[in-house]
Amino acid sequence: AMRCGVRVEVNVRVDSNVIDGILKEVEGLRPDVIFLGGAGNSKIGRFLLGSVPRKLCALSPVPVFVVKDNHQIDKVGALVDGEIV
Repeated sequence: AMRCGVRVEVNVRVDSNVIDGILKEVEGLRPDVIFLGGAGNSKIGRFLLGSVPRKLCALSPVPVFVVKDNHQIDKVGALVDGEIV
């Protein structure tokens, strides 16, 4: 990301409401996109945690990318001005 001029920032925030906490960070940081871990493995985990990505996608002013928790990310490609970087 740095090689392409993209700044990556990881933030941890403790808030009683996960979605409100993330939206407060978005308001302050004004990122271009959000990457978010996906749902848990159990049915109740998928129900409870899965609702966070759904609600965040609906409420966020910026795009939200949801990544499965058990998926390792080695590369991220992005289309910038019609060119994959």
